[in-house]
Amino acid sequence: MQRRWRAHCWAWMENFIAGRFLAADRGFNPRDGIAYQIVMAPAGGANPAYFQTWAEIGKETLARGMSNEGGWRRSTGYYGPLARYSLTMMVEVLGSAAARQALAWIAESAPPYTSARDFADDPTYNITLAQNNAAACIATRTRG
Repeated sequence: MQRRWRAHCWAWMENFIAGRFLAADRGFNPRDGIAYQIVMAPAGGANPAYFQTWAEIGKETLARGMSNEGGWRRSTGYYGPLARYSLTMMVEVLGSAAARQALAWIAESAPPYTSARDFADDPTYNITLAQNNAAACIATRTRG
């Protein structure tokens, strides 16, 4: 039972954390994966029925003026670096192919605060895949 629950939880997590960058063909703008807010439910009501598809989320995010559309106007914080961080951990810990694909999309799209210059100014979230920088991640042993 626990193993099945864990697999279900990981699948949900991968669908949200990586899927938001990979759902363009299902009606969700991947740039909105780094937006400050995305719409998850209809407006109003104490107990809304949450949306079940990326198309519903994408449509309402755009309709309510929360979409990045073709730029990054709704991504003024560290959402790009945080997305890179989350996706990198999914690749390293879970071996997620979807997260690896989403990381490639982020690298190609260059959201705010993800350039080499940004990370030189503030390296806090400059996380990268270990196999890409294995030599840099191995400490040199010295004799005391």
